[in-house]
Amino acid sequence: MDLIYVSYNSEKWIDGCFDSLMKSEYNLKDIFVYVVDNASKDNTVKKLEEKKGKIEGQLGKFEIIRSTENLGFGKANNLG
Repeated sequence: MDLIYVSYNSEKWIDGCFDSLMKSEYNLKDIFVYVVDNASKDNTVKKLEEKKGKIEGQLGKFEIIRSTENLGFGKANNLG
């Protein structure tokens, strides 16, 4: 299962989002996560990198895609 998460200044929601995902009854090795960051100005990317370091081996894939500009939801989702 592929999950695309578009973020923009989402630092405060990252823990809850991924903590919830990790409680899934779905086989975590079958989950491929692609996070597209829309040029956040807060610590979103740092928080994502920290979370990735903690859970990466438990998931099939965890990729952070950094955009240098805010593409909006639709374009960022397509990028993912």
